[in-house]
Amino acid sequence: MEKCGVVGYIRSAVFDGNGEVIRGQEEKIRHYAERYNLDLVKLFVDNGVPGNRTNRWGWDAMMEYLSNESNKAKFLVVCDLCRISRDFYEFNHKVEQLRLKSIRVLSVDGQGEKANVINSELLPDKKQKRLKA
Repeated sequence: MEKCGVVGYIRSAVFDGNGEVIRGQEEKIRHYAERYNLDLVKLFVDNGVPGNRTNRWGWDAMMEYLSNESNKAKFLVVCDLCRISRDFYEFNHKVEQLRLKSIRVLSVDGQGEKANVINSELLPDKKQKRLKA
């Protein structure tokens, strides 16, 4: 079975000069992808970007990448949903932008998609189980 493609998004509100916070989020996303046999095709990072800021280079680069027809990702993986935005309306807007590209959100902490299985592309019917970190 071919692995399902995912992209990861990492955001740190305070500039992480030594990379500790960024590396921590990256490790969690990579571990999550391995655990669920997902193909992590690309990671996008916004370092030093508050959760209420709408202009983000990493997020914008990710959205451009996801707009490319050769993109193989079906999901976005984040450590927790507040990495997307801390503003309710902005969060909903960003998730809707993803939905329009047929991209669904998975969260390492389990706040994202909570269907029995996201869809049959992710796990075979025999192995359907709830995704959680």
